[in-house]
Amino acid sequence: MKARFAIVPLLALTFPSSAALAANTCDLPETDYIGPLHSALGQRAVEAIDLAAGPRTTKSDGALARRIASDAPVSLGSGDVGRPLGTGAEGLRRMVREMRADRYRQFGWDTIPTPVKDACGEQTIEMEFTDTTGQHVYPVKFTFREGRITQVSGWSRSFVAGPIAAVRD
Repeated sequence: MKARFAIVPLLALTFPSSAALAANTCDLPETDYIGPLHSALGQRAVEAIDLAAGPRTTKSDGALARRIASDAPVSLGSGDVGRPLGTGAEGLRRMVREMRADRYRQFGWDTIPTPVKDACGEQTIEMEFTDTTGQHVYPVKFTFREGRITQVSGWSRSFVAGPIAAVRD
């Protein structure tokens, strides 16, 4: 009977939590909820965009290749026409040059704390990139698997912005 109680703590040490397993297998921060996971994936997307926008070096090429799969399809539609831009790092470089974005925006997960089932499984996040000079906004959907980008799909939209009167009590 005593041996049975000794095995239970040993089993708990042998099998890590799903969040810890995710952190080890796909290099994502340990989390139990979707909000922090989406935030971390959003930062990975921004890092990939920054690398694709910068000068090509051996170091930046390697870093970008670690963030996006070589066969990841990249597209950027406009009007009513979708346009494939290629795959992997080269497709993302084309997208970045077409968007000419100087800002990004990611909405937070402000709803019910939703548990993460498999952080390393397929995850999809949405971001917005903005070319403030050209007045275009680009809603972009990033799909991840194993913490790497496996698909990027965006759209071009024009916008108008300006100040409004602030609330006066």
